[in-house]
Amino acid sequence: MVNSILIVDDDEDFRFGLTNLIKQEFPEWSILQGDSCAAAKELIKQKDIQLILLDYQLPDGNSLSVLSEIEDLSESVEVIMVTAHGSLDLAVEAMKRGASDFVPKPIDFKDLAARIHKVLETREFRQVTEFYRSTFEVQPFIGTGPEMAACRELARLVAGSDKIVLILGETGTGKEVMARHIHSISDRKDKPFVIINCASQSEELIADEIFGHERGAFTNAYSSKKGKVELADDGTIFLDELGELSLNMQAKILRFIEDKQFARIGGTKERRCSARLIAATNRNLQNMVSQGLFRNDLFFRLNVFPITLPPLRQRKEDIPELVYHFLRNMTLYNLKKEMKISGNALEYLMEYEWPGNIRELRNVIERATVLADDAEITIKHLPVLNSVKMPEVIVEVNQFKESMRRSEKSLVVQALRAANWNQTEAARTLQINRQYLIRLMKKHQISVVRTSSG
Repeated sequence: MVNSILIVDDDEDFRFGLTNLIKQEFPEWSILQGDSCAAAKELIKQKDIQLILLDYQLPDGNSLSVLSEIEDLSESVEVIMVTAHGSLDLAVEAMKRGASDFVPKPIDFKDLAARIHKVLETREFRQVTEFYRSTFEVQPFIGTGPEMAACRELARLVAGSDKIVLILGETGTGKEVMARHIHSISDRKDKPFVIINCASQSEELIADEIFGHERGAFTNAYSSKKGKVELADDGTIFLDELGELSLNMQAKILRFIEDKQFARIGGTKERRCSARLIAATNRNLQNMVSQGLFRNDLFFRLNVFPITLPPLRQRKEDIPELVYHFLRNMTLYNLKKEMKISGNALEYLMEYEWPGNIRELRNVIERATVLADDAEITIKHLPVLNSVKMPEVIVEVNQFKESMRRSEKSLVVQALRAANWNQTEAARTLQINRQYLIRLMKKHQISVVRTSSG
């Protein structure tokens, strides 16, 4: 696909002159032209445009008023404001409204070309970063313990329905990841997944983010703006940190849930939204209801299908798998050679209670991969974790662990052989569950020996 730059200016000679200069610098790009705000918006609807060089003063108004509309039409487009009406205040206002850069006329083309390269490189870096963030995010099905197995099954059961899901759990347990997982295995997986963080802004800004506004609804509302419920139509809305909403906003959310209708701020037109709702909180909503901090009716509407994610301290058997997952991700993301972790360091991590849960574990591993100057993370690369005693005699511990590893593998193999490689029978003999036996077989690279019958 050919990338496109759109030049919007009412001076025809300027447009054609700039087009010729840009073609010399970016010969592989398609150059489009427009002479008004309306023409710019129409071209954005029709074409896949990566960059707009936008004049400030146009026949149908100044272009500041359409910057937010441009963002609504295409979130990936970059805008460089180009104007003869240059001033610091105008530049600041343009950047506030979404412009990536501001260039005064008359144009120094060498400077403009350098700015275009910088904006496009930043855009590419942001896209790559988002790709890696979404690709390497922790998945909720990591972990084979009974707690995560139960959560995984609940997610599977509810994914195919339109029921509201309430994800509960401490900070860092992976509530957003679980919401993404439910969306990804649902019939809505090809539709938008829109996140609304209820704790990040004031009540007014949250309402604007959720429902949008009409032109003139408040000061500086120069144009209409779609809210996230409109952008998520037919997809999934994820209300994160729901417990932080004010009672007034809770009432608005309840009405939206009940009627699937809403109106933009400053508007009277009722709009419909068919998005599926997933909410999450780290707070105890029932306690908040009893304290008068959360609406009872909203709690019952949300608590249709609750999923509670366990804290990491309650599923420590999953720590090794999570650590190896992070190491693989760090290897790919930083283009480093494959990283490993010593048994001693892994045992040290297993002793900690992890009050910050998976997020804290990930941060520790990320830090360790930076500090490790070879391919293995050891104790010296890990921070001092409160309540965990740092091992003093590493050699003896490693010798003991190796001896235990050999003994463990020998017991597993003997049990499997005695059970004619029947895993269920072997697990019963060892007095462990079958899932744990499978993990031990993977750990020690024990393959099932198929026996012929008859």
